[in-house]
Amino acid sequence: MMLIAFSACQKEEFNALDDEVPPPNSAVSNTPLVTRSVEDSIPTILGDVRVNPFKVSTMTQAWNALYGEHQHYNQLPVTHRYIKLEPQDTAEFKSLISSGIPFLDFPLDRKVIQMGDHYPQAAPAEGEFPDFYTVLADEAIVPITHYTVLEELVIPPMDAPLTATAFFIAGDTATYLQELLGPDYNPEDPASTGNCPETCPNYPNCELFPESFGCSGPPVWNGDCTPESPDWPDCLVHYDDEEDELNACGCPIPNDKRKPAGCIQVEDVQMNNMMLGVEDVKVTWWNGWFTFKTTSTDGAGCWSIDRHRERGKAYMWVTFQNSRAMLRGFVGNTAKLWRLLLPVTDYRGQLGGGSYHNIQIDYNMWNNQGGSDHRTWSASTVMNGIHHFHREAQNDGINTPPSGLDIYLTANRRDGIALMTSQLPQQTVNDLVGQGLFSSGLLPYIISNNSILAAVPDVAIGCNFQNADQQWSVTQHELAHTSHFTNTGAIFWGRMGLATLNARIATGSPWGDATVNDAGLIAICESWAEHLEHVYTDRAYGVNTSSGVTWEDELEEIRNDSPNHVPIGIHFDLIDNQNDLNDACDRGIGGACGPIVDNVAGFTNGQLFSLLDANTDDPDIYRARILNELLPGSGIMAADIDALFNSY
Repeated sequence: MMLIAFSACQKEEFNALDDEVPPPNSAVSNTPLVTRSVEDSIPTILGDVRVNPFKVSTMTQAWNALYGEHQHYNQLPVTHRYIKLEPQDTAEFKSLISSGIPFLDFPLDRKVIQMGDHYPQAAPAEGEFPDFYTVLADEAIVPITHYTVLEELVIPPMDAPLTATAFFIAGDTATYLQELLGPDYNPEDPASTGNCPETCPNYPNCELFPESFGCSGPPVWNGDCTPESPDWPDCLVHYDDEEDELNACGCPIPNDKRKPAGCIQVEDVQMNNMMLGVEDVKVTWWNGWFTFKTTSTDGAGCWSIDRHRERGKAYMWVTFQNSRAMLRGFVGNTAKLWRLLLPVTDYRGQLGGGSYHNIQIDYNMWNNQGGSDHRTWSASTVMNGIHHFHREAQNDGINTPPSGLDIYLTANRRDGIALMTSQLPQQTVNDLVGQGLFSSGLLPYIISNNSILAAVPDVAIGCNFQNADQQWSVTQHELAHTSHFTNTGAIFWGRMGLATLNARIATGSPWGDATVNDAGLIAICESWAEHLEHVYTDRAYGVNTSSGVTWEDELEEIRNDSPNHVPIGIHFDLIDNQNDLNDACDRGIGGACGPIVDNVAGFTNGQLFSLLDANTDDPDIYRARILNELLPGSGIMAADIDALFNSY
């Protein structure tokens, strides 16, 4: 998962780029990024190995001491397993990440003295991976082949009498009381002991759970909560899930202040600096022992962890990963392979104080290029843009992108690319590498400079923007490609990748010009992506743009990217119901302007997308299919279709 990157702690320095946004097909600087090395970063420091009260034998003894006269067990059933994960290769490590299970890069049976961005294990050789640690429910499947079960556990809620008794049996009552009552707890303080001094047979339960225990005598027995119960062991405590009020984000605040909940927001400068919820990012909560809890934000950025009450110290991470996409990147140029593969993760720190029910996280506009503010603002904005594309595609009746996209975010670029390498035939990937993929400048610097094929993403998205609509636009563009991919298949998209690479080598531009090999293929793919980029960004922002011109109006003013190549405006002119009053211009060097004869209207994005399959690899084929497949019964004249296309 997510917890091991800790890149929020890394200091990164970047060469700033010009503030002007270059055209999408222009050469973009691929300036190296510099991040401090592991030697300079913050190490995680651990204390000694702790006595483990969650061992099956200890918990069984605790159960029988409390409830054995009602229901005795020789051994409580295992609820969880403490596991060391030992990935042997890249494929296994990627499987571990994609599984979404929480894991850390240090042993969990030791107290954390300082949480850093790495645990100083013996450095693995190049291409090898360190060990990781997790806790999984007993019935859960371990997502990789190589692992070791270190301990079988029984993990009841932390504030259950069973847990308190297990700590007492393990000889670590002081730790338990500090976990529950805070580091200032003093067992010598009479106010702390009350009617339950340490001499009580039921200490510490009579102090912590006076509703169930007196100083002596048996505890209250609940025969509806045993290891055979369907909600075991959560049934050992009562959870108050009531919510009475909303916080500043508009998210419910649980009545129980120990229930973790809150909101995650990102600043949108185009919307008058409005804070918008960050949708469907993962929140991971760790209690410092063997309990991990995960949840995801809803559409408003709200989150809560049900059936959990926190006591004492806890640790929290936000990870930009869901079923639609995993975002990674912002790691500099000195990272190990395994760090390159991790999702963007924001470590929120150690939480305490007894109140966890209203945690607000705001990702404001960044100031430090490549720093933690840049990483989290960009990842939040891109993630929201991904969900926007999915909704708009569904509304338009076009294919949504494939699930589980691997998206790499680059801090010092403003372009993007959607090679979809994980979906391509191996021979096509070999051809891309053989023809100069790593020296072309198409990929993020750290990947191309080190020729790391395993780290090549499906999609790369530049994040050198301080305007949300521009960040959304490049996101919509690249997702339009991934959607298009689902309609064409891998063979077609492999051709597109090779055409893009060869165009970049021949002309310095990944779009090339009208003379490059497979120019028609580039033209149809890039014009469609430009179309959806403008239309979908316009639907989100309307008049609230960084340029002062709406994205649809900008689209109306563009003809081709370069003379006779990539007809950017053609798709919108097939849809809109207005004739262009002003000339439209080619965007690149050497372009001209001219009138667009647009007497065509009424087609839909869904209709046009249906034609963009593997058979449509040129604008002329696109025109022919419109005439043959969409024109009959539309009331539109073939001459008007021809006049519109001839305008480009």
